[in-house]
Amino acid sequence: MIGYFGDDPGIPAVVPAGSIVGFSSTVFHRSGANTTPAMRRAYVVQYSPEPILNEDRSGPRIQAVPLLRDGDHAASGPS
Repeated sequence: MIGYFGDDPGIPAVVPAGSIVGFSSTVFHRSGANTTPAMRRAYVVQYSPEPILNEDRSGPRIQAVPLLRDGDHAASGPS
């Protein structure tokens, strides 16, 4: 779904500039206008139960970091 036009404005999370607010990407959220000349940054982390491979399936997509490999932590498990 894109957008929400209901009557409930939600509950604001008012935090100082430079703060990080974490929530599920499935939660509707919003923010006020950026009133500074600086760009607003976003960092999105997603989990996938399946490997996220590049188009030819030869390896992980750019910045896709394996968490588990064959049930073991990828950093310490077999390659």
